Amino acid sequence: RPGEAYPYAPAVAAHLAELVEARGAKPSTGFVGTAYLLPVLTRFGHHELAYRTLNTREYPSLGYMIENGATTIWERWDSDKLGPDMNSRNHFCFGAMAQWMYEDLVGIKPDPEATGFRRVLLTPGPVGDLTFAEFTYTTPQGDIDIHWEVADAVLHYAVTLPPNVPAELWLPTADAKTIVAEGDHADATRSARKPDRETALGTCAVFELSAGTHRLRTRAKVSHSELAPAK
Repeated sequence: RPGEAYPYAPAVAAHLAELVEARGAKPSTGFVGTAYLLPVLTRFGHHELAYRTLNTREYPSLGYMIENGATTIWERWDSDKLGPDMNSRNHFCFGAMAQWMYEDLVGIKPDPEATGFRRVLLTPGPVGDLTFAEFTYTTPQGDIDIHWEVADAVLHYAVTLPPNVPAELWLPTADAKTIVAEGDHADATRSARKPDRETALGTCAVFELSAGTHRLRTRAKVSHSELAPAK
C-alpha cells in the first residue's frame, strides 16, 4: 500500500503534486525523473493530475512536441529552439511516460510473483475527459485484449485472457452494488469476485479471472460533466 513501508511517502507525493500543479500540470523532469512522475502521482491518489500532465499541449510536454511537428520524441523538451549539438530528434527517454498509459490508464501489469505474463494484474484507470481505452498485449501464451469505455456515467470493461493466463482485476467503481457481469462467461465472472479493496483512487471491486472473455459494467467514478476537458 502507498506509504506503508515509507510513512512519509504520501506527504512527499502530495508535495510533488503541488509542484506539478504550480507548473501548470506540465512535466519539468529530465531523463531519470520522467519515468516515475506519472506512476507516482497515480499511486498516491493524483490520477487526474497525472492525466492532465500527459495530455497537455503546452511547453514542456510530449504534446508540445506533437504541436510543433514532431513525429518522434526529442532529446530535449525544447529541441525546436536549440541548435544541432546534443539535440537528437529521435531520443526515447521522455517516451517513458507511455508506461503509465499501459499500466495505469489501460491498466495491465505483469504479476511480480510470476514471469513472462503468466499471470497479470488488471487496474483500469478511467480519468478526465477520456471516454475509452483499448489495448492488445501479445504474451508467449497469446494475446490479452482490453477495452474499457465510459458512457452515460457507466464504465463498461472487457478483457480477453489467453489459455493458462489468470488475472486479478481491480475495477474502480462509484458503487460496488452496481456491478453487473455480462456475456457468455457472466456466471464465471460473478463467482470470481473477491472482497472489495480501498485504494488511493477509491473503491475497487476485485475479481480473480481465468482464461476467456469477461465483461462487466458499473457506475463510473468519473463524471465527464464535472471535469473540464484537459488542455
